[in-house]
Amino acid sequence: MNDKQNLTLETRLVRSEHLTGSQVDNEWVMIDLDSGEYYGLNAIASDIWQRLAEPVLVADLCADLKQRYDVETERCEREVLALLRQMQEKHMLRVV
Repeated sequence: MNDKQNLTLETRLVRSEHLTGSQVDNEWVMIDLDSGEYYGLNAIASDIWQRLAEPVLVADLCADLKQRYDVETERCEREVLALLRQMQEKHMLRVV
């Protein structure tokens, strides 16, 4: 599948291999080894990043996050998809 496809709840994603980083407290700091760009993720984005270590369906990711953070389904899906699209634009994710 093309990594630039439109993300939906039925998209399966995993982290890109060209990123490396580490967790500092509840946040992730990483570098893109191809571009040299640095990224920092807040606590919730870091939680999502950890879940992307293995391929995951966006719908399953949202269901887990909805329970963990007690957030409404529509808001969770909207905000998670927005974050994942930003990550996709920065080549941080692969569609599998």
